[in-house]
Amino acid sequence: MAETFFKEVQMCRKILLVLLILVVTAGSLSAQSVDIPERKRNNIIVASYNIKWLGEWPHEYDSLAAVIQHFDVCGILEVTDEDGLPPLIEALEDKTGRDWGYVYGIRTHRPGGSYQEAYAAVWRRDRVELGDGVVSGIWDWEEAFRNDPFIVSFKRRNFDFNLLLIHTRWSSDTCGTRAGEVATIAKQINWMRTFLQERDIILAGDFNYSGSSDAMIAMADSAGLTQIDPNHASAHKNLGVAYNEQGRAEEAIIEFETYLQLQPDAPDRKAVEEEIAKLKGPTARPGAEYRHPVGGYSLRYPDGWYYAESETQVLFAESEEALEVIGKEAPGVIFHAAPLTEIAESLGLTEITDPAETLEAIAKKLKMETGEIETGQVAGYPAALTDISGTFEDVPHKGGLVVYLVEERVVYGVALVPPDQWDSFRPTFVTMVNSLSFFEP
Repeated sequence: MAETFFKEVQMCRKILLVLLILVVTAGSLSAQSVDIPERKRNNIIVASYNIKWLGEWPHEYDSLAAVIQHFDVCGILEVTDEDGLPPLIEALEDKTGRDWGYVYGIRTHRPGGSYQEAYAAVWRRDRVELGDGVVSGIWDWEEAFRNDPFIVSFKRRNFDFNLLLIHTRWSSDTCGTRAGEVATIAKQINWMRTFLQERDIILAGDFNYSGSSDAMIAMADSAGLTQIDPNHASAHKNLGVAYNEQGRAEEAIIEFETYLQLQPDAPDRKAVEEEIAKLKGPTARPGAEYRHPVGGYSLRYPDGWYYAESETQVLFAESEEALEVIGKEAPGVIFHAAPLTEIAESLGLTEITDPAETLEAIAKKLKMETGEIETGQVAGYPAALTDISGTFEDVPHKGGLVVYLVEERVVYGVALVPPDQWDSFRPTFVTMVNSLSFFEP
């Protein structure tokens, strides 16, 4: 069963905290495997899954949960008995240790009413919530659909979107055709744009067509949709435009360069290359090197910036005056390094083995709230990263916090900026963090 995803291009202008919408497909348990993106604090992983006759067929719910657990939102097709959803949710919660939610629509039927199926959506509650919008079947005014499409509004942080699910007929009959359903969904999307407040749309499901078919290409063109595919060049360019508008220079550069790699003969190649060159300025690509011999680390910072250092830490800012008002009136970055035992004692920890736990303790000491914590390895060392926000001396701040456990010491960095400057300053902090390297103190 061919499954394809489309995303409204307009979304790119409205991305806030979400850096990239990652959409993958899942067919059946025996389908060809796909690369599933890593779940991060700054993405959403959306899928659709045609589970044959869910609730009626004797499925192994643990096996279904093993697939769906990788997604933040998953549209479910072919729900023939809604009683199949609670055991699926129970299996997901057992598998992940997280709370999951679900919604489903009213079953619709094929001609004669001998077969009925509904759509459903499941989601991980700590990653996504229902949005302020529509949860409804689609009004089939042309009587074109065998199974009326279903739409659900979702939200993650400051990003809202509508998930629109469709399962087309395989064979034509006196009531309609598969090609007719695909053409009609484009009309439906254009009609919904006239009244839906949330215009970001992900269309997903089982179209019984490949994405490269003439019917699907025509539908996408008519509805103004872009196929989401890791190798779809235009999607990367659109994301680059979005990041550029938000001041996210580093992310924009990555997307623009990916676009040119995927489409080397792009008609706008010169314009995109000129934009990349502009973005690779000193703010986006720090050029001066700093080494802290006692802390055992080095990094790069923006040319022209100033720093003030001590035995354990260094402060970076764009001017000498700004060093005195980091976070209050001007953006700045602080890096600190000290032995594990010393940091553990200052944080009230018995020992330090987990970068995420250490990060949370540092944020608590700074009286900062953390966002979702992302963990991984940097230069072979455990690391954790998150956004932070809070108030210090009655002044609100936003920023980022990163922690590295480097052998017998802790190295952490804090970006503190006035709240309205964080989006534009974030690429500088990310680039400084990515430039870190470590050596023996």
